[in-house]
Amino acid sequence: VELGEECDGDAAVCDNESCTLKDSPEVVCELDGGTVINSLADFDALRGCAVIILSFSFDPPVAPVLVIGNSMEIPTNFSLPLLQAFYGTLEISNDPGNVVEVLSFPSAWKVGSFRTEHSPEFSRLFVPKLQVLGTLLLTNQAAGPPCADASTPFDLTFPDLFFIGAFDVEECDGPRRVLMPSLLAQNSDLNFDRNANLEVVSQPKMSKIASRINSLSENPSLRLIDRSSQTFIESIGEFSDYSPEGLELLLCSLNAFQFNTKAVERCMTTDTPPCFLFGAGDDSDRCREATGIIKGKHVTVEAEKNTWGGLGDLADSLDLSGLFKG
Repeated sequence: VELGEECDGDAAVCDNESCTLKDSPEVVCELDGGTVINSLADFDALRGCAVIILSFSFDPPVAPVLVIGNSMEIPTNFSLPLLQAFYGTLEISNDPGNVVEVLSFPSAWKVGSFRTEHSPEFSRLFVPKLQVLGTLLLTNQAAGPPCADASTPFDLTFPDLFFIGAFDVEECDGPRRVLMPSLLAQNSDLNFDRNANLEVVSQPKMSKIASRINSLSENPSLRLIDRSSQTFIESIGEFSDYSPEGLELLLCSLNAFQFNTKAVERCMTTDTPPCFLFGAGDDSDRCREATGIIKGKHVTVEAEKNTWGGLGDLADSLDLSGLFKG
């Protein structure tokens, strides 16, 4: 196992101070499901882990969950810089005394699930190399403290994420923008309800699964939903109570039949507030911007593929069906 932010999994290039090749079994940490991190010693025991695997059982039922408790000994910046893969669910305790403000896994490429329901201090999730995420759940569905700090809005940014399973953000006032520029597939509905600071949900390359845009209501700052590469969609739910200036819905690649039968009735300029729909071969500047900007420069789709040395072709041909087989 290679450890360090500069590692890429190839021992042949592990030749700098920031990347160390480790073959010790201690870097693969197997923990019991239901383990609670409730002291500085518990936290320190995880800092040498490159892989964390949580066990589970059916009799008695034990879920593969690692819980960050509410001990004052736990650092407010919960950082595991060596972690590359986490198999199971990481949960911030629902106890109102939880002090965690930041979750930071700078080397992680895979996380099973992350969830928090009542974490009033939580204000940042930093996983810049994440590629696969099972579930992201930020909610406050029961009476109690908020799920994040509303006074310091933050972005949920996943530059390299290409697959996510379930993704719900409900009654959570912390997130401001959800930015997933590389996402190809989301194996669940899009649900964002009652989030006071949420402005943008951007998944411009999401095209491999016809998942629903299910529920987006009572997000008073929401102004943009970008799924400009989605060609098929299962259904589109109702939008309500978004930004007073209006909501832009970018479905620039959606097939014309579904655009006319599913999208048009859900998003109209006559709505209050207005909803601006772009798609079905729309050649407007807005769709050209959405589908042809890389690092601030207008380019063609073909130029985008060339920019990445042919990786654009690879992404277009990528078959993700194996991810959903039992």
